[in-house]
Amino acid sequence: MVTLRAECPWDKKQTMETLRPLTIEETYELDTVPFCKTTCRK
Repeated sequence: MVTLRAECPWDKKQTMETLRPLTIEETYELDTVPFCKTTCRK
């Protein structure tokens, strides 16, 4: 995290408040992984 904040302008601007919606969205996506592994076909 320290490296990201030092090198990336987008990361420098992020706070817990700005990351919260993204974290919630990613959590929901992780919740679908077991479902897709058993039901989704390539």
